[in-house]
Amino acid sequence: MNNIDQRLKEQLDYQQGLIINSTEKKVVVSAGPGSGKTYTIVQRISKELSNIKFNQGIIACSFTKEASKQLEERLEQKCDISNSYIGTIDSFVLMGIIDPYKNRLIKHWNGKNIVKKLKIRMTEMKSLASEITKYGTKYYDKVAYKNYLNKWKNDFLNGVYEISFANYLVAIYLIRNLPEVKEYLSNKYISIYIDEAQDLNEFQHMLIKVLADECQLNCFLIGDKNQSIYQFRGARPEQFYNLCNLGYTEYKINVSVRCHKSILEFANSIVDDKYVITGSDESRVNFNILPTSEELSSISGNFMILFETNHNALLWYQYLLKKGVDVIYSKPIDIADKDFKDEYLDLIEEILFFYYNFDNKNTKLTYRIDDFRTYLSNFILEEQIRNNILINFESNVIEYLIKILSMFDVSLPETIKIELSTQLCEDVHVNHYIKREDANRIMTIHSSKGLEAENVFVVFSQPPYKYDDEYKRKLFVAFSRAKNNLYISFSNTSGIHGTQFELILLEKSSALLRK
Repeated sequence: MNNIDQRLKEQLDYQQGLIINSTEKKVVVSAGPGSGKTYTIVQRISKELSNIKFNQGIIACSFTKEASKQLEERLEQKCDISNSYIGTIDSFVLMGIIDPYKNRLIKHWNGKNIVKKLKIRMTEMKSLASEITKYGTKYYDKVAYKNYLNKWKNDFLNGVYEISFANYLVAIYLIRNLPEVKEYLSNKYISIYIDEAQDLNEFQHMLIKVLADECQLNCFLIGDKNQSIYQFRGARPEQFYNLCNLGYTEYKINVSVRCHKSILEFANSIVDDKYVITGSDESRVNFNILPTSEELSSISGNFMILFETNHNALLWYQYLLKKGVDVIYSKPIDIADKDFKDEYLDLIEEILFFYYNFDNKNTKLTYRIDDFRTYLSNFILEEQIRNNILINFESNVIEYLIKILSMFDVSLPETIKIELSTQLCEDVHVNHYIKREDANRIMTIHSSKGLEAENVFVVFSQPPYKYDDEYKRKLFVAFSRAKNNLYISFSNTSGIHGTQFELILLEKSSALLRK
């Protein structure tokens, strides 16, 4: 079913049009899943580039090379970007600010060397620099912080550029202390655009403020505060949604081309108490319908059933299997060592996605090797990526993990090796990493991020311990997975019925049909 009827399309076009044609110098856009963020940013950049001097351009950054490449390709189809910089924000700091002025900076620091080409070095994934990036300056030992900056400076004087939070501080230093840098950026670029801006860290926010205030660049930041996923890299979503208090004009896109209007309005009203529900002719939010075999056989399209715990998900999966329902129970791997998990889980999961989905012979189920290489290059230098390892699948999955991690100089501890070996012998974990179109799935709410289904059942077994902002964001993720129908129910033994939690959800739902 196409969820975007004519009235909804007109509403989406109107909201996007306001943003595309806005003239404020500082703009922040909150846009949820399926709201056309990329379309909006491409249209606005194209419009701006058609109205500026022929030798000027814009800066457009995202956080990964994959996302930046997609943005660049979309822009190339629309406009001339020869005078613009499109890439990751890390690469802009290096190629757009520091590298062109490296020898002037060395001279400014009383260095004697002339550096023809900087030797790039990635920060170790578990290091002081990565910890400072993650937690910010106010959470870290000031002496250690200062010592690292001195070490970074000494390395730079010898032609070594380590990619870390220090890059942003040095870029700011150049703008403030070398007038030609400020003049260059002010004349070369008219605006800076940041996609997925909810994932900016403290140091990146500092640089953007300097570009706006001191280089007089227009700033356009777009993102979704409810979907910040890079806290391990220091993402500060609270700084993103606080921009409207710092001189930014705020726009919102609250229409989705994925979710039915009533589902998105319901999800938005849960996460934002001030959100105004406009009402609908019909509501696709349904209560007290459990995902029984009889109910599942009566719906059209695939389904996803979400629980808060794996225990309850497994019990329901076993029930549906006995009833002959075609469904997959899946859950991600888990690592008991919290420090190792915080540092490396995302990397390990991406390796697993590639391992289980790359197939030269099966074009319907493939994770392209070029895409995997691009993903890896967000963390290590491209010359460190050994292609022969990427496609050597003669080893088992654990041996493959060890080989890929070796490129990062990461050793898999024996305890974690045993832990993962045990988990990846079970279909429930392997199923989580195999991409299947239109599969029916059972999983936890936490595991569902990034997925979607025609029909989503969310089953609660107990009231939330704390109905706070974090829990509301969790509910937003769960509810916004649904494209056509959302079903919310409370298990018979939950004791939720009549609680404040149930009443809140029911009140929000009933508001959907108000005129």
